[in-house]
Amino acid sequence: MRITRPSLGAWIVGTPVGVLLGTVVVGLGLVGRPDLLLGPLHGVAARGGHALHVGRVALERPDTWDPGTWRYVIEDFCLVGARGKAPSVLIDRAEVGFPRTGRLGDGDVDVPWVRLVGFTLAWLAPVTPKDGLPPPGPALRVVVHHADVEGFELVMAGDDTHPRVVIDPTDGRIAPFTYDLRTHAMTGAMQARTAQVDVAGVMLRDVHAPSFALAGDRMILAASATLAGQPFDATMTLVPLMGGRPTVSLYAHVSRGDLAPMLREAMGDDLGLRARATAWGWMTIPPRPSLETITGRAVVDLVDTAIHLPDTVGQGVVGVLDLLRFLDVDRDARDVLLGPVSGEVNLVDGRVALTELYYLSDLSLARFDGHVGPAGIDVRARFRPRAGSGAVPWGFTVKREPEGKPKIGLIATGPFEAVDPVGPRAPARVRAAFAEIEAAAGEPHGASHPGAHRRGHHRKAARAITDERQK
Repeated sequence: MRITRPSLGAWIVGTPVGVLLGTVVVGLGLVGRPDLLLGPLHGVAARGGHALHVGRVALERPDTWDPGTWRYVIEDFCLVGARGKAPSVLIDRAEVGFPRTGRLGDGDVDVPWVRLVGFTLAWLAPVTPKDGLPPPGPALRVVVHHADVEGFELVMAGDDTHPRVVIDPTDGRIAPFTYDLRTHAMTGAMQARTAQVDVAGVMLRDVHAPSFALAGDRMILAASATLAGQPFDATMTLVPLMGGRPTVSLYAHVSRGDLAPMLREAMGDDLGLRARATAWGWMTIPPRPSLETITGRAVVDLVDTAIHLPDTVGQGVVGVLDLLRFLDVDRDARDVLLGPVSGEVNLVDGRVALTELYYLSDLSLARFDGHVGPAGIDVRARFRPRAGSGAVPWGFTVKREPEGKPKIGLIATGPFEAVDPVGPRAPARVRAAFAEIEAAAGEPHGASHPGAHRRGHHRKAARAITDERQK
């Protein structure tokens, strides 16, 4: 028998064919035995500073001859991220439908469905993402046609500039989801519901997100929830979704909510303020956010508004407030009854600024200015009496240090005030009331009501205030 060596042409043809066949054999082996990938994956994770643990990974084939019934199952998955750089991922059980091979040729990895049970993302320290997108990947898209999530949780550690965020177990549905590895663009729509979300200690409950969409480099979330039992709607937009630090734009609307419990939940103190509130506003949270860099604006409409006077305000001041008749005072309950209050407030420099907030009653028109925030309260109210009300042009201030109780003082107002009673953004009903007051007074804009200069009444009020301050 004669043995001949393969020719060079045979080597040239045979070697790639052998490599191809070997790759196919190895690939088919990994399809049936995905657990063989765990060793290399442990090494890759360790080089990145992560720790990986997987309890079980397997391909389950209920029907041996129908890949449409096959599914990959991963149990007890735990990836501990490098501290401060990546989240830790925990999954109790993941089921992934076997990719559809019929469409792999057009550059898509077609995943029919995904089911996650007990999915948790946890940042042990505030994340510092790298600026810029990751380098372009291959011309490949991952398409998930349907995904169910049971028990998704998120935990983000907070510090002085990053709020702590905790999302309790959430159920959701995503369909469909697409991720382009080359452009890093994502598309998808999700519905989700959770019992509560903790944002920097503020508890949002009964959160329902019927519209959660991914579009290119942005995420858009529309949701309803309750704050201290008061329902509200919100829409959030996050841009960019990947690469760099995102900017968050938030729009929220609350209708006829009870203001006091919402203030206690959000600020830890209701400030003695009661009202039924309708409000809508916008907030922008920039990259590297802090309380001082978050900006916002809100339009508010309060009815049945009342301020409870603290014990630090003497009973004599309560009587003087009633005597001046620019608002209604319940002496026994120590409540200042304001009625309707409307206008605009702004969030700037870490505090809520009252720029054009107005009070309107049968006695007078008032404008509130000042600010409320962690650094304290400094608010001033100036009153313009209605004709025949018997009220005089006085006002009051409310001041409070960060650790102290509110203090209320009385001030005189009049034509010498530098700030107009009505600003350019005043509601229409406030403008109409001011025009009526001016017409009844028969004076040009900026002058106070002539009844305010009745010397006997003015002196009587001033003497009462002076006596109270000397006590």
